[in-house]
Amino acid sequence: MKTRIKKFLFPVIMMVMFGVIAAITVPNERYFDIARNLDIFATLFKEVNSFYVDSINPNDMMRTGIDAML
Repeated sequence: MKTRIKKFLFPVIMMVMFGVIAAITVPNERYFDIARNLDIFATLFKEVNSFYVDSINPNDMMRTGIDAML
């Protein structure tokens, strides 16, 4: 009887552990991608603000960038 419980309990425990690990790792990768893309966007904004020939309105540029993402 005990071996039947052990045979049943081991796969259940393994599936639960796999589910917990999968739930923990997926959002971290997503947040890393979000942070990386925000960093790229901020770097691009700084470059345009520094080296563009005409002066730009930072509020209009940010609003246009945000609207373009939607």
